[in-house]
Amino acid sequence: YELLQIYGTTASDYDDDWDDIYTNGLAQAKLAEDGAVEIENPILEGVAQIQQAILLGEAAALWGDVPNTEALDNVTYPNPNYDNQLEVLSYVQNLLTKAISNLGGVKVSDFYNNGYVLNEATWKEVAHSLKARYYMIVKNYPMALLEAKMGVSSPEASLMAFHSNAEGSKNLYYQFQ
Repeated sequence: YELLQIYGTTASDYDDDWDDIYTNGLAQAKLAEDGAVEIENPILEGVAQIQQAILLGEAAALWGDVPNTEALDNVTYPNPNYDNQLEVLSYVQNLLTKAISNLGGVKVSDFYNNGYVLNEATWKEVAHSLKARYYMIVKNYPMALLEAKMGVSSPEASLMAFHSNAEGSKNLYYQFQ
C-alpha cells in the first residue's frame, strides 16, 4: 500500500474491488433474486434487489460510469460497455422501488444482524435510506429528504456492522493498520 499512499496506482490495483462487486456480489444477488421469483418469495426477492442496489449504487458513486446493462452476461458481453452514472443511479432507484414494493405487507421470519432483527419493515427502511443516499449524489435534495424521512429510524434497523475488541469482531481496516 506504500505506492497508493503516494498516488502510484495502476488499474490492476482495483481488480479485486471490481471482482467483489460484480462476480462475488452482484451476480450472486441476481441469482438469489431469480431464485426468489421462481419460488414466489417476494420478501427474498426484495432483499436480493436491495443487495444489488447497494453494490451497483456504490460502484457508480465511487467510479462514475460503470457497467450495468451488459454487466452480468459474460458470454454475450465479455467486455461490457460502461453505462452513464446518472442512468445507473436511475436504474438503482427503480430497483429499490421494486424492492420496497416486494417487501410490503407479508410477514416473514426475521433475519438477524449482530443481534438486531431485520424483517421486511427494517429492510424497507434500509431501502428508503439508500434511495435518499443516491438522490443526494444526483443533487435531487427534495427527494432525498422525502426518502430519508422514511429511512432507517434506529440502529436496530440498520445494516451497521458490529465491531468489538473480541477476536474475529474487530474492524478489518483497523486490524490491517
